[in-house]
Amino acid sequence: MWFEIKCKPTMQDGSKHVFTIIKLLRTQPDNVQAVAQKSVQTNAYFAHSSNLFVAMLSDEKESIRRKAINTILDMRSGKIKSKVKKNIEGIRIFRVSKLNWNAHSFVDIIDWDPQSFSEPSVIRNISDDELREGYENPIVLPNYPYNSQCVERAVKFVSVASSQVDIKADMSSSSVSRVLEQKERPMIQRRISAKELKIAISRIFTSSTKMARTQSHLALFTSFFLHMDTKRLF
Repeated sequence: MWFEIKCKPTMQDGSKHVFTIIKLLRTQPDNVQAVAQKSVQTNAYFAHSSNLFVAMLSDEKESIRRKAINTILDMRSGKIKSKVKKNIEGIRIFRVSKLNWNAHSFVDIIDWDPQSFSEPSVIRNISDDELREGYENPIVLPNYPYNSQCVERAVKFVSVASSQVDIKADMSSSSVSRVLEQKERPMIQRRISAKELKIAISRIFTSSTKMARTQSHLALFTSFFLHMDTKRLF
């Protein structure tokens, strides 16, 4: 799952990642599914209708794009009466949609009830005519990240721990030990300056031989990572 998120980190892939998790869970024993489904359901923010529309509008299949476009146009024209609850200030209340654990496509990860759907904020400035152009080609949307770097590290961290052990207790103790090990590592506070980095890079390109350039390259990045602060680079 970590590799999947790393390769496809944009918001257009969020709903598809939820579907991938659902498929992976179906391969697990019933007792594991019962525990994992609660956590997945609680955090299934990208299964919300607005995020699902984003994934559908940028999909390669015309039938999926057409379904999303027609639904959004009907919502804009008033053919579909919205039942989405709003607060006193008129802002819609975000509620995580109930997942369909038997879905066979990312489009079906929630029940298709347009009256409970919301139009994505990211397409509010796209006109109806521009939206209809999506019938022919996927709509190009900003590549906003699907999650933070911290989430990627956490997923990778658990993936590594689970690949090393099979028993739950062992996996938990393995994760804890890795956390303690990282905390005990001394942090080098000195940060490499921009001037030092510029000088080091210039030396690489002024090296006369290929071997010298390779050695300089390795020396540069070894020095860079040894002196890099985890919070700021410069």
